[in-house]
Amino acid sequence: MARRPDIGYFESDLDLLDPQTWDHAYGAFGKAQTINPLVYKSLSFAYLEDEAIWTRDWICIGTVDDIPNAGDILPYTVGNHGIHVQRLADGDLEGRFNNAQHGGCRFVPVQCQNGTKTKCSFTSCGYSRDRDAIAASDGGQPVPAMHQYTGLRPERLLQISVATLQGLIFVNIDGPDHIMAPEKKLESQIHTTFQTHPARIEKEWSEFKCNWKLFAETLLQELNVVPEMDVAPKANAFIGHMLPLKGRDSRLTGPVVWSFPNMMLVRTKTVSCWIALQQTALEKMICRAQFYGEATGSHSTDELSVLKEVLKTIGRTAETRQATLSTDAVPGVQNEAASHWSQMALIERLLKMPRNEVAEPMFQPVQHYLI
Repeated sequence: MARRPDIGYFESDLDLLDPQTWDHAYGAFGKAQTINPLVYKSLSFAYLEDEAIWTRDWICIGTVDDIPNAGDILPYTVGNHGIHVQRLADGDLEGRFNNAQHGGCRFVPVQCQNGTKTKCSFTSCGYSRDRDAIAASDGGQPVPAMHQYTGLRPERLLQISVATLQGLIFVNIDGPDHIMAPEKKLESQIHTTFQTHPARIEKEWSEFKCNWKLFAETLLQELNVVPEMDVAPKANAFIGHMLPLKGRDSRLTGPVVWSFPNMMLVRTKTVSCWIALQQTALEKMICRAQFYGEATGSHSTDELSVLKEVLKTIGRTAETRQATLSTDAVPGVQNEAASHWSQMALIERLLKMPRNEVAEPMFQPVQHYLI
């Protein structure tokens, strides 16, 4: 992990693992207060988030269309961990930690230790920006670009859990071998979406200067999404439906899903948009969107264009919100359903994070460059 758990996680005088730190924001809708803005801005909280969420939850990294053929690999940086998923000769998927966690560098460069994923021309690692999927050569043979991920003996790399859910690829770095059964409503929405819009028609990555949680909350608020199911803290997904909003394109109506932490779905009549939210810095994230339509190709290009523009508008709105956040703000009642569900899901994971005692005395020589 990024830091030793026995050291703890602190921001100023706040103990981020003390339940009392979050008491004011943990409660029923209409009574719980807004969460401390440090969850969108703090480096200490980002390290805790890596420990409590990115290494514990099932993380959506893409769809099976990203790696359709034997030998193809899909790199993805989960929190601070560089991993990849590869399609094997028998059609199964196998996930592993990258052969070069530090990009193959002899040491971690200073520019890669500043809390920002660096645009690196060498490789995708725990400190650099991801590249897109890499296709194998004819016959499923590896290509040179794969070496930094798979090495010469990929079977020797530490494996991670991989699961697919109706065409979506999920990974779990430190968890069970099989994905936990999702809410029936969530699985039904995913299944219906791929049946209705089975063909991928486009994909697009967009980077925004905002925290990934703030982007997701802004999306649900700007699309005027009303929950369709219980959004209690234990629910793993926020499922709702876009209601018509004055001044917005009338074609933007349909189901919207946020499966915590990073998978989102926006579905209209002719287009479905799958989004993988990926943190690239404290206040930066990538919206990795894939658009699906009818297999016949009769999708509405106008509706696709509208949806893409709406996502960019939402990103710009989230950037404005990020820029105006103040850690000195006085908490008030949380009256946004999406933000309330988000902070409840977040706090739940902090409170349930495993807390193992570390036997080694803290005065021993430091063995990890991030401590």
